[in-house]
Amino acid sequence: MGKNILVVDDEPDIREALGTALSLEGYSVRLAPDRDIALKMYKMQRPDAILLDWSMSGLGIEEFLREVRAINPEECVILVTAGYRAAQKAQELGLKHYLAKPFDYLDVLNLTQKCLNSVCSGEHPAT
Repeated sequence: MGKNILVVDDEPDIREALGTALSLEGYSVRLAPDRDIALKMYKMQRPDAILLDWSMSGLGIEEFLREVRAINPEECVILVTAGYRAAQKAQELGLKHYLAKPFDYLDVLNLTQKCLNSVCSGEHPAT
């Protein structure tokens, strides 16, 4: 069985498309429509990586990341965001992996593998 990926996005089309692309590559994917549900899912079964949308209602992104990092400080998290400031947003959150919308699915797959490899190799996320 492939690595477990948690996709968190409030846009159903994007959430489903990401899930399908990752599933077709052999990943086991769980989908969450918001960070509140995602945090519950995370605590029930820790994924190997999280694709996390920047902008959505409910639990704030900083609080979500604080909760996740309390459990696993080296969790593989990829920020998914629209706009030209994707790198800046990721850096502000201490994340070194990000996808800017719109994105190419090959980029999704490559970045997911890169993020997983960085965790496996012992690289620490930026703080």
